[in-house]
Amino acid sequence: MGFPCNGAIRRLIGFIVPLGAFLFFGGFGAQASSIGAIVLGAQKVLGFVQVGDGNALTTAYAMFSTNLVSSIPDAYASVTLTYPGPGSPASLPQINSQAFGSNTYFSTQAAMDAAYPFGTYTFTADADTASFTYSADDYPQSLPYLTGNDYTNLQGMDPSQPFTFDFNPFVAGSTATGSELDFIVVDETQGISVYSNPLLPTTTTSVTIPANTLAGGDSFYYELLYSNFDNNVLPSTGVSGTHVEFDLITTGSFTTSSPSVPEPSTVVLSGLALLGAAALRQKRKAKTL
Repeated sequence: MGFPCNGAIRRLIGFIVPLGAFLFFGGFGAQASSIGAIVLGAQKVLGFVQVGDGNALTTAYAMFSTNLVSSIPDAYASVTLTYPGPGSPASLPQINSQAFGSNTYFSTQAAMDAAYPFGTYTFTADADTASFTYSADDYPQSLPYLTGNDYTNLQGMDPSQPFTFDFNPFVAGSTATGSELDFIVVDETQGISVYSNPLLPTTTTSVTIPANTLAGGDSFYYELLYSNFDNNVLPSTGVSGTHVEFDLITTGSFTTSSPSVPEPSTVVLSGLALLGAAALRQKRKAKTL
């Protein structure tokens, strides 16, 4: 199944619209008035796989993402990140005409935190610089997973019937100024999303997929994301700032049942019955002539 977290990465790369500054990131400074606003971004993700009913989760991965976005296309030729970790300084690859960034995966949260510890993170974009101080984490206080017997009932589920996914309640905590709940189902064979319900209210505890949404006899995985973040425009510029997320993502695999096919004996008997009825009609017709 790999590392799904599709929605989380797409949001981080696309945060040029909701410009903001995260609660735990202070000391922002930038000299970029000649080319427009700089927006800094960071994201820490903890990924889990559900393997049974309830809180039956295994740790799958940890991921750190960082991005710098300019409001003007092609404003920079290169971006470098300097930070307290052992990999500093790091060159950030260009994502598109306005964004530079990278995603780094780790086997554990401890390994991620050691590589990207608390401290000051400074972006150097050509001659411009911007920095923030990372001083604390703010992950959601509850884990995302399907409750009750949903996981078991998913295995071999009948796609011709609606199915309700029940969630463990989202507990954001007291420090985040924004939170988000996303739920998607991905066709694992084709690698495409077949059901998407992003930006759900964080009070959501269930989602029902309508009948015939999923194909029969196919493999899928669901992705349930609980996210804490803060978007707070800096008053000094009105536009520039930082956007940081702390995400928990749980995925789980399942296969739908195949469409029912009549038993061969039933097909043969039905065919013989039809032939017999046809022959009887022909015999009756001949007698009337």
